[in-house]
Amino acid sequence: MKSFAIFLTFSVLFQASLANCEESKKEELERKAAVAKAKAEELNAKSDKSFNDQPAWQTVTNRQNYYSFQRFLQACNYQFRVPEKTALFVTAGFPRSEFGFYRVIPPTDPNRPGIIAVSDESNFESVNDTIASIRRATSAILLARGMRKHYETRRASSILVARPDNKIDDGIKEANHRLSQLPYISAAKAMMSAEASNDLGSLERAASGGRGWRQFEGSLMNTQNEAYQSISQSAVDAQETVINRIKEFAFNKGADLEKRAEDVGKPIDLVAFEIDIYHYWPCGVYYFVKTAEGRTYFLYNVGKSYRDPDEDFLPRFVYASFNVSILTHYEETGKITEKDLFELGQRNFIFPVKEGGIFYISELWPESTRKKAKEELTKLYKTRGFLTIQDLHKWLK
Repeated sequence: MKSFAIFLTFSVLFQASLANCEESKKEELERKAAVAKAKAEELNAKSDKSFNDQPAWQTVTNRQNYYSFQRFLQACNYQFRVPEKTALFVTAGFPRSEFGFYRVIPPTDPNRPGIIAVSDESNFESVNDTIASIRRATSAILLARGMRKHYETRRASSILVARPDNKIDDGIKEANHRLSQLPYISAAKAMMSAEASNDLGSLERAASGGRGWRQFEGSLMNTQNEAYQSISQSAVDAQETVINRIKEFAFNKGADLEKRAEDVGKPIDLVAFEIDIYHYWPCGVYYFVKTAEGRTYFLYNVGKSYRDPDEDFLPRFVYASFNVSILTHYEETGKITEKDLFELGQRNFIFPVKEGGIFYISELWPESTRKKAKEELTKLYKTRGFLTIQDLHKWLK
């Protein structure tokens, strides 16, 4: 009895330790987001102070048509731009994944079959509801098959994909606009400095090669060097500002998704997070299977079609049955071969094709058509070893 009590105490402490680890992961993401936000705001305040120099802009307005000002502007004309989003996300520490997204939280087991859920702010809750519905269906299938002991663990990995709002794009545009205007500010400051010891007429004569031209040319050299240092540093700061805004978004969203996974009892090690910056994939839920032969197959419209309400989709209980069969085989053998994928899929009228898609023969088809197509496609697969999209079209006219 004493040993049992010790074991029970150890188990409770171990579970608490795991909970703390999961919580600390969320807290770490929140901390990183806060640090990134603070840094971005610090750099943005520095940029505001430099860019909103009212005396300099007043000089631009009053002196921009004078030749001496144009000479200063020519000396300050250094054009820098913030890099493209692709480079910014990689520099921020989010490498591009095999699916074309940018990875924030990598999957623990990248070969495990799972879902890819793509959403933006407008349909995040709807996609989340679809995920919840297929999770409930999976729970029901596990219980129906007498797999209660696998209730929490025999789950698909989840790669949750978010689309950032326009704030990052707007930040890049604003940064590039400011960088394009900085030569005017540098030129204005040089003009103001020159006018402090020379009248405007003298500056115009010197700029045109008249009396004082040597001193003027020397001041141009100094202005050129100072402008380069100032504008190039502003470009570095602008890039860092955007990068920190990217980190703030990524880490905040990652922390939120970790919390949601924790709330529904999803094992944290089955949750990954990526960002779709160019909207490569339509919003919705996809299922993927990586085979031992090195190919990845995708099944679209799991639980719902987000592109077209009239488009076929994979019903949640069909998904759940297929998913549990796939994961059971994966956990027992450590792999899914292409033959395994076919055999496990055809039981649910699901067929992989060599083009990389996985297709479901919907219940909207007459039952006689479904059965005939399944029979003929199975014969063809056993004869040839693969199917094509054209094969499906032949039997589903």
